[in-house]
Amino acid sequence: MHRYQVCVTVRDGKAAIKADGEAYASEAYSYLNGDVITDMDSLALGHGDRVVLGRQNNYNFIFVDPTKGSGQELIDRGKVTYEGCVEELAAKQGDIEGGYRRSAAEVEAERKRKEEYDQSIREAKEARERAEAEAKAREEEYQAKLKD
Repeated sequence: MHRYQVCVTVRDGKAAIKADGEAYASEAYSYLNGDVITDMDSLALGHGDRVVLGRQNNYNFIFVDPTKGSGQELIDRGKVTYEGCVEELAAKQGDIEGGYRRSAAEVEAERKRKEEYDQSIREAKEARERAEAEAKAREEEYQAKLKD
């Protein structure tokens, strides 16, 4: 990230975005709908466009033209999703950071695997404690028989 990553301008009701020259030169890239934003020409921003600031998919934004609706409407209608934004960026630029591409299902599956692993560790510990208690009881019983 660069302190002046991009510049958004609005003129005559039309919004545009352009990369800061210094940021672009230092490869602190930003993306519009998955394409690199350069410092050469301003790109028009349209309602629902996805803007990503940073090479590691650091900050994702939706451009909202209030005359055409709200960001919440875009999200509620499924027009814009975090996963879709990341997939679009990965498809156009390559997998910049694989960790960001994990779907909700993958995250849930990983959570379940961890939960199952933790449960198996607890069960193994309980089984060991039962076995140790049983062995101790047998030892005490054996020692008692020897004394008789």
